[in-house]
Amino acid sequence: MLVRCISALRPALVVLALLCLWTPARAQAPHDVFTVRDVVVDITAGNAAAARDEAIPEAQRKAFRTLYERLTLPRDANRLPTLGPAEIEALVEAFEVQEERTSAVRYVGTYTVRFRPSAVRTLMIGAGIPYAEVQAKPLLVLAVDHTLGDPILWQQETAWRRAWADLPLPDGLLPIVIPYGELQDVTDIGVSEALAGDVTALRRIADRYGAGSVAVVQAGLKGILEMPPPAGLPPADPGARPAPVPALPPASTTAGAPPAGAHDLRVIVTLHHFDGAPEISVLDLPPAPVHHPDAPAASASAESPAAAPPPGIAEAMPEAVRQVVERLEQAWVQANLVETGHENRLAVTVPLSGLQDWAETRRRLGGVPTITHVRIVSLARDRAELELTCLGDTARLRTALAQQDLLLTEEPATGPFDAPSSYGGPPVAEPGAAMPAGAAPAPVWRLVWRGSPLAAATPAADPARSPQPTVPGAVAPSP
Repeated sequence: MLVRCISALRPALVVLALLCLWTPARAQAPHDVFTVRDVVVDITAGNAAAARDEAIPEAQRKAFRTLYERLTLPRDANRLPTLGPAEIEALVEAFEVQEERTSAVRYVGTYTVRFRPSAVRTLMIGAGIPYAEVQAKPLLVLAVDHTLGDPILWQQETAWRRAWADLPLPDGLLPIVIPYGELQDVTDIGVSEALAGDVTALRRIADRYGAGSVAVVQAGLKGILEMPPPAGLPPADPGARPAPVPALPPASTTAGAPPAGAHDLRVIVTLHHFDGAPEISVLDLPPAPVHHPDAPAASASAESPAAAPPPGIAEAMPEAVRQVVERLEQAWVQANLVETGHENRLAVTVPLSGLQDWAETRRRLGGVPTITHVRIVSLARDRAELELTCLGDTARLRTALAQQDLLLTEEPATGPFDAPSSYGGPPVAEPGAAMPAGAAPAPVWRLVWRGSPLAAATPAADPARSPQPTVPGAVAPSP
């Protein structure tokens, strides 16, 4: 049961929620980043009723801390203002009891808490804390294991694939998808295609899983697994997703005593965004301590389908996975931070091939959290002129639109309808307005739904103009 928080009705609603039969929490919507699930509280008090009363504000406090960490960077961890229970409750839109257990003096409950997006934005902006709320399209991970010799993607279950399969999938702004390894996956892409950066094969498996980008994550032994030569990509097509996932900063090392003479674990992450050259990052970790370092390493064979890498390497893999995911998430947040609450306006032209184009464009614009208002300037059978009011600059807007399969490109103008000065251009002119004498037409912004027949006429996004944050540790491929 979902309980909406209204202060005057809160006591009665809480009692009603706790008396009703428990029902599972709803699945979190892909864009619902303001919902925090699986918040566990364990309270001991004089009796079960008193413990339950303390549990709700504690669950809301813990949930808000989780939300804050989801939307911000670690550098801002201590900038969160001190909020009392009443102030946090004012940010809550609803909460749900997923599960609960009680004893005479103890209450253990699991909650889902949904916060009011507008209230959270106001708090962040008022405190001067940069935050992000745009959720990326899923990132598909292809785990290639070199620790047994030849690279392995699907042929057998490896320690590297197990480390990714055991990953608790993050519920932040960068969803991670691990493929099943079923027959269709093997058909879509092989290990040689993954390592070569075959765009057709990568896009084929990405589209089937609904992913926006693909990370080929190789694991091997340092000194044996070396940096691959950058693979060239063909020009981006009109259906490309202009929403790169940024590269990794340097990794920290794992504490512990590795086996004597062991190699370090090396991880090479190649991110394919489909709108330019891939980004390559390297992560090195020492092997983790093992209980039996003298045990011989298993080798790959038909009789040993789950062969083990050298001692300490398999034990270091879960930490490597954690570091890769953590840094990818942080890089995504960094690339989509809203620094201030200042709203900007952008005039866009939406070409239309029919009613479906217009319906899909309007629906998808409604799913972009950083767009605060859409004004229809004019509407005709073949085009619409819109003015978008949004938070952030054009690079961040383009990234946010891309997550809804909306492509924003810049074209030479044929008339005076153009972007406002807040985006570096002249003020908006109404359609049909006379252009000042001697004034050169400025560029205009074109917005098209990726599934539209007109998407084929959309110029490829310029990778240099797409959000490509520079993150320490990234290795830039040569052209």
